[in-house]
Amino acid sequence: MNAHQHLGNGRRKFFECATVAALGVVGVVAGSLLTGSPAQATRQGALPAVGTEVKAGIVVEKAQLTIKGEQVETNFTGESTVRIETNPDDPANSVKLKAVSHRLTADLPNGGTVTIEHNGEDANPQSVLKMTSTLPPKYEQAMVLNLKVTIDQPGSRIDQPLVLVTKEPMKLTGTPAEFPPDGDLMQLQNPTALVLPDDLNTTVASIEVFPVKVTGV
Repeated sequence: MNAHQHLGNGRRKFFECATVAALGVVGVVAGSLLTGSPAQATRQGALPAVGTEVKAGIVVEKAQLTIKGEQVETNFTGESTVRIETNPDDPANSVKLKAVSHRLTADLPNGGTVTIEHNGEDANPQSVLKMTSTLPPKYEQAMVLNLKVTIDQPGSRIDQPLVLVTKEPMKLTGTPAEFPPDGDLMQLQNPTALVLPDDLNTTVASIEVFPVKVTGV
């Protein structure tokens, strides 16, 4: 074998070794991504992105209210929209849910309607979505809402629409399997007193049972 052939064989072996080494590095990197990425992707994707708005349909079956001493049962339907914001108290595992809009309506058994809306701007959101597990994703959700409730019973006990507000915010909690929830229930934590805007000490009505079913839209 002459010097030229020897040099050619040496270069060939060098490139073959280099190729094998490169493939080995690619295999190690690919292996690490396959073992590490799913958990990381799930963790990053389990909470909704800050700044996005999430709309959901709302169904409330067999809600129980007391209006001026009269107990009524009715069903509400409507929609709610929240904006995802950073939760400075626990930014890694939770986000705040700022109420953008919230409107539910129901027919009263003896005629008339009840309309529930968000009352004013949610300047300091207290509603929180917390991620409690990544694989599988699990959540705890708490909605804290200041509401305006309009009761319209023309020709009945209330001749003019009665506009009330929550004395203390309504608080709903749930453990949805995904977010936005789809078919999950949220339950009222305590009866919610409704008062006149200019008389916060006199309870005119109350919401006592309010099982909220959240659906996709």
